[in-house]
Parts: sequence; structure tokens; C-alpha cells
Amino acid sequence: MKIKDCYWEKANLGSDVVEVEMDAEDVFRPEDFLALDEKYDYQVIKVPNKRVDINLGLSAIGYSFIESLLSISMRVKDFPYDSKVVKYLSKHYHIKHVETEEQLQHVLDSIEPNMFATDRITLDPHYGPEVGCNRYRNWVRTSFYEGKNYITESYFDDDCIGFGMVSFEGKTMHGLLGGVYSNTGDITGLGIMNGAGAFIEQRALGFEMDMERTVISTNNMPVVQVYNYLGYKVDRIQNVFIKHIDRK
Repeated sequence: MKIKDCYWEKANLGSDVVEVEMDAEDVFRPEDFLALDEKYDYQVIKVPNKRVDINLGLSAIGYSFIESLLSISMRVKDFPYDSKVVKYLSKHYHIKHVETEEQLQHVLDSIEPNMFATDRITLDPHYGPEVGCNRYRNWVRTSFYEGKNYITESYFDDDCIGFGMVSFEGKTMHGLLGGVYSNTGDITGLGIMNGAGAFIEQRALGFEMDMERTVISTNNMPVVQVYNYLGYKVDRIQNVFIKHIDRK
């Protein structure tokens, strides 16, 4: 069992946040979780999909299920470059690095509450769309100034249609965040850029890459369908439970 004090979320959510990741071999002890109530207002527990006993145990002590997370991957050698959709996208799609504060501000201004409508913070009545939106803006802003992650904007011909944020670990790219802007007009089907964009534009990214890994939520069925269409492999499933402690 890994316990992470998410101290940075205080600025985003106004809550003291903890994230607990359970391993398949962990023994479930209710007292371990009840002890968290003393310090943390918002608790996020990630449970291996086969551990139904932990699912039931958490439900019995006040936790609520909110989503399942799919950890997925795709190797460059397996990517469907011959797909008609991918070939079409390749003719029109390109990316630009976000390198200036002006470019950053465009990304921040374009992140709107409805962009991440299936995000667990957005869906949670305790927080809602505005809080979820600001949380992602803060993440992008911090990443830009700390230089920890790699931020790009996506273009369909001359139209700026969205953004992405990734990190690299050796030759593995980790997809962290991406969204389609609301002003895309009549251009449809752009959600596929989240799964295909890095493979189409890997030279422009400036890194040698042999695999992409990312995590998606089952709350976002269109995104699940996109990655399924492209043939991504599901490596792990985690069930996510949450609990709020009202201090008032």
C-alpha cells in the first residue's frame, strides 16, 4: 500500500488530500483507512480490479466508487499507420511546442469547464466544473514554469484545435493531459488526436519514442472508444473510491 500526501492539491481544491494505491497482495484493514480521517478532508483510494473484498470493505466505511482507471499502452511498431482515419489525420494534423508565455496563456484561456466534463473532480458535487477546470489550468501553468512536462498545441491545417501535455521516461512517452478546444466549429472527430497525435508527430516532439503509456477513465466513453479503435493494450485496471470529511 502506497500513501501519498498530495499537499499541492490544497491550492487547487481547498482540501487536505491523500491518495492511497493498493497492491494486489495488500491486506485490507479498516482501521488503516479510518485513521486517515484525522488529517485528510478528501481521500482517493485506488484498488486493483480483482480485489472485490477491498471494494466492499471501503463501501462499508463510507467510501464511494467514482470511476475505474485503465492504464493502457501502444508501441510504435504496432500503431495502425495504415488506418484510413490515421492517414487522413496525418495530412492535416501538426503540433507546435508551447515555448512562450503568450502561447501558455492561449492554452490556459482555452481550458474551459466543459472540456473535462467526465473528470472525477468535475463530476463530484463537492467541487464541480469550475474547480476541476482551475485544477488543470494550475497543473499546466506549473509544468510550464518548472519545465517538468512537455506542452504542445495541436493544429488541423491552420486551426488551433487543442493541447497536450506529456513526459518522457527513456523512450517511453507518458500522455498526461489533453483536450480539444471548443472553437473547432465544423471539424469533427478530433478526439482521436489524443491517441494518435504523438505517433503522427513524433519527429516534431524531438524525442526518440518506442511506446506511449497513458491512463484513461471509464467515465469518458468516447475516449475509451478512441483508444480501443487504435488498438491500445489495457495493462491494468484500478477502481477508484473517494471520501469527503466535513469539518464543519
